[in-house]
Amino acid sequence: MFMKRRTFIKAAAGAPVASALSGGSAAFGADCGEGETSGPPASLRSRAAYVPGYWPDTAHSQGLSARFHPDIGRNVPTDYDGPVRLLTRLGFDGSLKQAVFPVFGHDVAISPDGSVGFFGSLEYENFVSFDPQTLDLIAIGRPLGEGWIGGGHGLYLDDGKVLTVTERAPKTGYLGTPEQHHGRISFRDPVTLAETHHCSSHGISPHDIRAIDGGRYVAIAHYGSTYPAGKRSYGLPRHIVEPSIAIVEAASGKLVEKILTGTSGFELRHLCPVDRQTLFAIQVDMQPDDLDEPFRENQTALYEKDLTTLGGESYFPAPMVKVAGNNRSAKALGTTDQQIRMRQGISIARDDEHGQVIATYPSSQRVLIFDESSGDVIEEIATDELGLDYPCGVAVLGDTPFFVITGHWKNMFVFRRGSGELVRDLCHYTTFFGHSHICVA
Repeated sequence: MFMKRRTFIKAAAGAPVASALSGGSAAFGADCGEGETSGPPASLRSRAAYVPGYWPDTAHSQGLSARFHPDIGRNVPTDYDGPVRLLTRLGFDGSLKQAVFPVFGHDVAISPDGSVGFFGSLEYENFVSFDPQTLDLIAIGRPLGEGWIGGGHGLYLDDGKVLTVTERAPKTGYLGTPEQHHGRISFRDPVTLAETHHCSSHGISPHDIRAIDGGRYVAIAHYGSTYPAGKRSYGLPRHIVEPSIAIVEAASGKLVEKILTGTSGFELRHLCPVDRQTLFAIQVDMQPDDLDEPFRENQTALYEKDLTTLGGESYFPAPMVKVAGNNRSAKALGTTDQQIRMRQGISIARDDEHGQVIATYPSSQRVLIFDESSGDVIEEIATDELGLDYPCGVAVLGDTPFFVITGHWKNMFVFRRGSGELVRDLCHYTTFFGHSHICVA
């Protein structure tokens, strides 16, 4: 099995930080140790991956921090003193563009016609629209109402004429009933980000949002996390109330169904609908300190601290769940052994052609592929053994035979759909400076 091979990279094909940030390109198919260089197929050349960069302060070009570079930092207003994030546009033709935005950015969405992009904010006011080709800032939007903050994700509906954004209620200690902490989804102009109306998300701390039945419905994943009563921060372990999936009729905002996962202590962060009846959802168990020794297969070997976590926190196993059929309870997936490696599930995508659901688990250096009918784990890829550390972003490339996985800090690997075979010639090596999700358009 290819996932068991230990493959060493012969050449570090990524450009130095300075040249990458200044707009240079790094060609695909560099000498990576397998196969002949042939370049990307025609079906890929017009596509690009959009990757947020969480730690722009570590990115420099021409001796300047990226934020203060006259080109890369051009989107940040001179009087802005809030958080910023880097955005990388990595073209499958080898082109590379990077720019800093005034947003606590988490996820990116691109409109169906490719004319505008959305960079969502997680737990901060600003979110932005931008030009997907130039990475120029178009508009800055904010939730309406004192204390409301972004939920991280957005979704285009009605062929891109409408943008929906998840938003979280003002943070406060738990008030006693879940409804007092329910978030909302706002409906906005995709270019100006002006809000036209909003409705309840019907859950606490909404995050991921996905379309069902061509956008007639939206499915929303809710963390369920609140500040404990009387506290001014989340703390660890998290105080969690009703982690859930809400299915909402987009036109009316009416709640069609609410599914409670019922797992104490697990947040529900991301989801992947197969259809109106079948959904996969990622659970997360965030605990204090870096106590992951019980989940290591080799207790005698040296290993690094999980570089995707902040100080004082660690991710414990939390199984993927599936909701299907008339029984609307969430069923935990995987064997006991497989569930041990379901740590910090982040991104999830569906390969409809092969009936598979692909999920990334950076804290265990794994990509797991599930059969959407049975829910079984049918493939497990140890990405660190292939040279890709902390797999985070995933995207299935529609009308091509490929899906891509991006490492938290750097590099994008291309795999063949159905088999999970690594395609070395199409891998790309550049630095993203930390992320959770990607968008390919």
